Amino acid sequence: MRKTVIIAGTLALAALVAAPSGFEFAAPAAAQQAPWVQSAPQRPPNFLERLFGARRRPPPPQLLYPAPPQVLRRAPPSPRRRSAPQREVQREEPREPQVEKDPDASAVLVVGDWVARNVADGLADLFGDERAVRIIDATDTRTGLVRDDVYDWPAQIGLVFHAQRNVEAIVVAIGGNDRQDLRLPEDRIAYESPEWDATYRARVKAFATALARPGKPVIWVGLPPFASASLREHALKMNGLYQTEAEELRIRYVDVWNGFADDNGNYTSFGPDLEGRNRRLRSSDGIGFTSAGKRKLAHFIERDIRLALGGRIRVALVPGSANRSVALGPAGTYVGPVISLTNPVLDPEATLVSFDAAREPDPLSPEYRLMVKGEPVHAPVGRADSFTWPPLRYLEPPTGAPPDETGRP
Repeated sequence: MRKTVIIAGTLALAALVAAPSGFEFAAPAAAQQAPWVQSAPQRPPNFLERLFGARRRPPPPQLLYPAPPQVLRRAPPSPRRRSAPQREVQREEPREPQVEKDPDASAVLVVGDWVARNVADGLADLFGDERAVRIIDATDTRTGLVRDDVYDWPAQIGLVFHAQRNVEAIVVAIGGNDRQDLRLPEDRIAYESPEWDATYRARVKAFATALARPGKPVIWVGLPPFASASLREHALKMNGLYQTEAEELRIRYVDVWNGFADDNGNYTSFGPDLEGRNRRLRSSDGIGFTSAGKRKLAHFIERDIRLALGGRIRVALVPGSANRSVALGPAGTYVGPVISLTNPVLDPEATLVSFDAAREPDPLSPEYRLMVKGEPVHAPVGRADSFTWPPLRYLEPPTGAPPDETGRP
C-alpha cells in the first residue's frame, strides 16, 4: 500500500512538470487602467506555484508619463463648529487722578493738534497724584498751522492763555495734520512747493511769537516717527523747522524722535517703557500712542516742566501718604518735615538744607596757615614724614627749653 501511494505521487509530480510553459492560472479580470499606466509583463509560474497553486500578486504598474496633479479640495467646516467671538480691542485710557487738585495749583497749558493731545494725556497721568500741578488740555485734534480756516492758532493762543488761571508753563505739539496744501482765500499752494515752505515758515514764526508773548516758559515737543515713509519724511522736515524757529525765540525744543525709533532711526511699534520693559508704545495704525507710549512721551518733558514751575511743587511726606501735601488752615499753607528724594524742590534760588551761615576762619588753624598764609605744616616728630635732622634722640635740649613741634630746641 505504501508503495502504491509513492508511485501515485511521483506520477502527479511528473505531470505538473510536463505541463506547457505558457500555462497560467486563472486570475481576476484586470481593472480598467488609466491611459498613462502600463501593466508590467508577467513571468511564468515557478515550481511551487505549479505544485500548490499559489496566486501571485500582480507587479506594480509602470507609468508611461507623469500623472496629472491631484487637486486637493478643502472640506467644508462642520455646521456644529462655531468660531470663537472676537474680543473688541478697548482703547487704553490714562488712569484717573489720584488726588484732588488744589485751588491754587500751578497749571500747565497744553495746546496743539492730536500729537499734543497724547502729550496732555501722558502729563495728566504723570502728575495725577500731585495736588500742586494741574494739566489743562486745550488741544484740538483736527487743527494745525495749514488750515487756519478751521482754527487760527497764532490768533487764538492769547485768548486761550488768558482764559485759564495760574498758568506757569505752556507745552505745544503741532504739525501732524499739516501734510497738505495751503488754502488761501484766493489761491491754493501745493505742498512741498517753495511758496508752501515760505508761507508755512511765516506761520510757525507767528505762532512761536504768540506763544512767547505771555512771558511764560514754552516747551515745544517735536513730532515722533511714523510708520508711513512719507509721514516720516514730513515729520523730519517739520522738526528741523520747528527747532530753528523755537531756538530763535529762546523756546525750549524737545526732540522725542529717538525715544520711539529703532537703532537705525526708523519707526518701531515697541520699545522700552519708563521701567525698561519692552512694551508696545504705538497704536496699530502706526500713528497714535498707547498708554505706555503717552507716559514715555510725557517723560521727555517732565524735567523741563518741573524746572519751569520753579519749585512751586510743594511736597510734604506724612505716614501713609507719601508725596502728599497737607493743608494747614484756610491760608492753604503746607508743611514738609521730610524732603522727598524722588520729587525735590528745583528752585535755583532756594537755600540748601545743609547750608550754614558763613563763619570767620581761625587764623591759628593749620588749614588757614596752609591755604591762606602759605606756611608749611610740619609733621610731628617721630612720624614717617618727619625729616628733622639730626633725629631728636641725638639732640639734648638745653635746660628748661622743651623742644618745639619740629623737634628742635
